[in-house]
Amino acid sequence: MTSADMIPSHKAVAVILAGGLSSRMGENKAEIKFRGTSMLERLEQELSAYFEKVMISTRAGTSSQLVATGTIGEIVEDVLPGRGPLGGLFSVMKYVESELYFAAACDMPFPDGQLAAGMIRAASDTFDVVIPRMNNGNLHPLFAVYRRTCLPFIDAQLKTRNNKIIDFFDRVNVLYYDEVLLRDADPQLRCLENVNTREDLERIIRMEDEN
Repeated sequence: MTSADMIPSHKAVAVILAGGLSSRMGENKAEIKFRGTSMLERLEQELSAYFEKVMISTRAGTSSQLVATGTIGEIVEDVLPGRGPLGGLFSVMKYVESELYFAAACDMPFPDGQLAAGMIRAASDTFDVVIPRMNNGNLHPLFAVYRRTCLPFIDAQLKTRNNKIIDFFDRVNVLYYDEVLLRDADPQLRCLENVNTREDLERIIRMEDEN
């Protein structure tokens, strides 16, 4: 993809959510190495090939740690500490204005920028949220698109101390991006894999070796 084909920042911004505590991993997941490259760097490299602007959401007081890793994205610290990924998305929406925001967790070792760009296109002018939905009904809110029109609903929900991302969906127009569409782009659904524990990391390394 040439620079002329990249998604301009006024149209959409890629958001890497890197503000978690990584309690089950025991160390910052964004800095975990996979095939010699940190999870965060893999995401940045992939998304920056499709999005003109990549933002990184992190906890208050931790931006200097990310800078030390050599991150290339612009960092936004949480304005509402301890509110999870929804608070991180809210912080980025407040910081930078765009029409759409593609949000991804920082612990995804097989990011797919082309699929992310396809989900941005699927939002068109109609949908406020584009979210993967599995055949069993499971949703993936941390590999999804959110329109700026979601901001007041997110704000109102956070004020109730409810941090669950999908709980405002009944007030917006949602496109459920079904599993068959995801598998057209990624037959093994590797783009939705995430790493919460050392066991997850070992499993994904084994899976990569088998391929």
